Amino acid sequence: MTPETLYSMELHEVHDVNPLMDVMKVAGGWIYTQYSDETGLATLATFVPMHNEFQPKTRKKRVQQGWAEQVVSIYHARLSGLPKVATLTEKRKVAIRKLTESHLKTLEDWEAYFMDASTKNFLFGVNDRKWVADFDFFLREGTIAKMQEGKYDNR
Repeated sequence: MTPETLYSMELHEVHDVNPLMDVMKVAGGWIYTQYSDETGLATLATFVPMHNEFQPKTRKKRVQQGWAEQVVSIYHARLSGLPKVATLTEKRKVAIRKLTESHLKTLEDWEAYFMDASTKNFLFGVNDRKWVADFDFFLREGTIAKMQEGKYDNR
C-alpha cells in the first residue's frame, strides 16, 4: 500500500502494509503504524494528506460586482410607485446575494419577481392599514414564498 492509496482509508481502519507493519488507524491525515524490528515493538506516526486535502479549495461562487446595484435599478424601474432605495447598505447587499444564490439566480428572475409584485395592489397601500412595501420587504426570504403562494394577490 502506497501513501497515495492510504489517504482514502476510513478512520480507524486496519490494513497490512508489509508483514512487519500494520496501519493502526488513520485520523486527520495522520497514519499510526505499529511495527517490530530487532529493537522490539514501536509505533510510528506519519502524516499523509487526506483525500479532501488534495482537492483545490473552491470559494463560494460570489455574485458579480455591481449585481446589487443592478437589482436596485430593476426595483426602481418595475416598482416606481414604491419607496426608493437611498442607500445600498452592506446588509442589503448580503440579502441580495443570499436570494441570488438560493432563489433569484439571474437578473431576469429578479425582474420577473418585481414585475409580479407590480401587479399586487396590496403592496402599493391598497389595504386596511395603507401599508406600502419597501425594498427591504422584497429582500426577505419569506416574501418570495408568500408571493408564490398568492398571499398578496388582488382580491
